[in-house]
Amino acid sequence: MRRYNLSLRRTTNLSVLTDDVLTERAVKFMEFVSARLGSLDLVHTVLMDETAVYFEDPRRQTIDVPGARHVVLKSTGFASMRVTAVLAVSASGRKLPPLIVWKGARQDGAIERISNAYVTYQKRAWVGSQLLIN
Repeated sequence: MRRYNLSLRRTTNLSVLTDDVLTERAVKFMEFVSARLGSLDLVHTVLMDETAVYFEDPRRQTIDVPGARHVVLKSTGFASMRVTAVLAVSASGRKLPPLIVWKGARQDGAIERISNAYVTYQKRAWVGSQLLIN
């Protein structure tokens, strides 16, 4: 890249927790779980995580000339469109079907089963307390 007077540029900064803080939080969580493990029903204890799945994965790096102050990345315009995927597994090891939350308004708030997944709609594609109750 030097031959063509180019360099690899980053468009954003990423800050992370220090190793000490991360380790401390992990140890506290394990102590919390270990203290309660004996009284839990493993079949009905569920570990759940929700994550946004974006329709476009805009890259954070591009190639440009060294010293460029303004680095432009072209996008299709779908970078902010997303669904929320909820994945869960029981403490006994059984994987539960995923739940996909689409952005949209639906009056009944019903959860449909499509193939091997559950699908529902929420105004902002968020997983709120009402959705968890359903």
